[in-house]
Amino acid sequence: MWGVTNTRPLRQVIGEGVRRAREAVGARQDDVSQVARVHGLAWSRAKVGALENGEKAISAEELMLLPLILSKVCQRPVRMADLIPPDVLIRLSSTASARGSAALKILAGAGLHDVREGDLELSPVSRPLPESWPPRMDVEVLEEADPSPDSHEKAGPERRELVAGKGEDQASDVIRQLAASKGRSYGLVRLLVPSETERKAAKRLDETPETVLRLSRGLWGLSLAEERDRLVDERADAGDDPGRLRALRGRITRQLVDRLAEEIQRGAKR
Repeated sequence: MWGVTNTRPLRQVIGEGVRRAREAVGARQDDVSQVARVHGLAWSRAKVGALENGEKAISAEELMLLPLILSKVCQRPVRMADLIPPDVLIRLSSTASARGSAALKILAGAGLHDVREGDLELSPVSRPLPESWPPRMDVEVLEEADPSPDSHEKAGPERRELVAGKGEDQASDVIRQLAASKGRSYGLVRLLVPSETERKAAKRLDETPETVLRLSRGLWGLSLAEERDRLVDERADAGDDPGRLRALRGRITRQLVDRLAEEIQRGAKR
């Protein structure tokens, strides 16, 4: 198992690849932004800098256009394989990680059966849990390992709260408890862990981080941090200045925390 500390977000890996390709030919960030605008992307030099630093989210459309943009800037073919080293460990989400070679195969349209065993991790449940792991946790079932062919129950996520301790064995116990409660076997399970954003909000709201996470997912279907990032990405006035982006993230976080406070008060009156 690779562990979270050994993996990096895809945006960071891509950003490093863009910088590597650009600097190899002595091109400037302005050169990249100019060609990007020709291809219909509203990129400034600052946005290219944020991309190279792994600070900018990359849409699917931008990811597809990157090889075209860089090929023009570098005056030579630039492929996705030039941006993603085959041995880099990429964190795709809280429940999925892939080696660079596996990510390239998936982007090229390969099926999971074409990915070499050990190059793709789909569940973190066998990793040791952090020492600060809470005594109760939310577990979301994303995929059943052995769904019954004659089952008419609607498939989809299911969340249950289960008691768990610390360490790898206890994490496995959570999955066994969950499977036993439904008489099924599960192939992909996500343990919902409060992030630093939920922990800070919890202090302000005088609630537990787990309560904040549960309320956030109940309201928006996302964690507090995920909903904040989604709203920031939707704002056309976010601009490219890092200071403005931080201010916007802080303002939206406060608005969301206020919404959570209203929900808590509403629940207290019931």
